[in-house]
Amino acid sequence: LVTRWNPLAAWFYTDCYLRFSFADYDPKKLKNKYAHLTNNSISKHAEDFEEQRDETMWHSDEFREHLAGLGFQRDGKVVEDPWREIVQPAMKNAVLRSLECAQDNVMHRPNSFELFGYDFMIDEDLKVWLIEVNSSPDLSYSTSTTKGLVKSMIEDMMAVVVDVEKFGVKMERPKKKWGSCRLQSGAFELLEPAKRRKEDKFRKLRKDAQSLAILGAGLKLRKPKKGECPKGPDAEDDPRFSATALLEAADEINEELVEDAVHMEEDDDEEDEEEEDD
Repeated sequence: LVTRWNPLAAWFYTDCYLRFSFADYDPKKLKNKYAHLTNNSISKHAEDFEEQRDETMWHSDEFREHLAGLGFQRDGKVVEDPWREIVQPAMKNAVLRSLECAQDNVMHRPNSFELFGYDFMIDEDLKVWLIEVNSSPDLSYSTSTTKGLVKSMIEDMMAVVVDVEKFGVKMERPKKKWGSCRLQSGAFELLEPAKRRKEDKFRKLRKDAQSLAILGAGLKLRKPKKGECPKGPDAEDDPRFSATALLEAADEINEELVEDAVHMEEDDDEEDEEEEDD
């Protein structure tokens, strides 16, 4: 659930469902489409599908229990809760990074939000693979699992939009101690709450800043005149005007700014901890 694009505010729904193919995979029967595809639009045409439709889907809670009972090991140690410790963090990371890739190409509209449906595949090593992202995902009830899950998700989504983000109540997004305060957001979880806390401290742009413009005229390239290049046209650039030298200098400045930002971040975290203790 995206409630803001720039700066980005993304909410991850911690409950989900798993789809299974209607038929078991058999390498001797490669033409059996019901063993390859999990789409409900395909499986519903299989014989006896109506009687077995609920067997083609699990709630994430069932999958979590299944993974916990496998004794999955990492670095020689048994992972007690692979779903929460391995799978779900990877899904959250994929969601956040994919939205960050697109955020500059989406025109933000105040008091608007969008729900996306993410499709993942998980291999035997519990590595998460992003298959696709769906805008306006299907919210119909294909099984008893989705019937309960979709209803809960819609209620939680409205709680986030109205109660937490204050859509229709405030034009500016609310400021909170994201990550440490209690939110009535149901199963929705704000991604990177610490980053949002820092963004809330940014100063607003002045109204006249939006009217700034760059004026200039294009220059046509020409061959150098006699005497303009005493060392020849292929000579090394003057470091005062060299693009390469200027970029290197800019990189050094950026590194200093990053270091300053890290120190400021540590100071802000200490201030937040002091406020929470008070």
